[in-house]
This record gives sequence, C-alpha cells and structure tokens, in this order.
Amino acid sequence: MASTYRKEMLESEIMKVLTVALSSYTGHNDSLGM
Repeated sequence: MASTYRKEMLESEIMKVLTVALSSYTGHNDSLGM
C-alpha cells in the first residue's frame, strides 16, 4: 500500500512538473485548460 501511495504521489508530482515546464515552454498559452 505504501509503495502504491508513493507511486501515485510521484506521478502527480511528475505531471505537475511537466505541466509547468510545458506551460513555460509554450509561453503564456493557456489553451491546454490546466
């Protein structure tokens, strides 16, 4: 259970980082709706 929880937290953090990186890469384009 603990490893599954940790994996989900890691995936959410990765998605968060990717979203920030993508938004900064595309400039001020908010068309993704995130």
